[in-house]
Amino acid sequence: MHERYPNLYKRARCATRLTQEGAAELLDISVESIKQYEGGRRVPPDEVVARMVEVYRLPWHSGRVRAARSGDADAGEPTTRRCRPVDGADDDCRGRSHR
Repeated sequence: MHERYPNLYKRARCATRLTQEGAAELLDISVESIKQYEGGRRVPPDEVVARMVEVYRLPWHSGRVRAARSGDADAGEPTTRRCRPVDGADDDCRGRSHR
């Protein structure tokens, strides 16, 4: 996935300032699963997405996921949020420039 357009699941986690380890614990899944979802190598099952919506508490996340799964052409990533440097977040949320 291009660094300029981070994965939707990664954006949601970064926006809530959770580490991959913290998110995995709250979602009751493995860190490896988080990495695969965020890296675009696997699509999370609906029940994991539902837990992400609850844990991350981001209303745009549920709508974007539904639209992306239905094949909606306007289901692109939101452009108003980007992973930003935050204390305690993974390196993948910290220090990358999004030009």
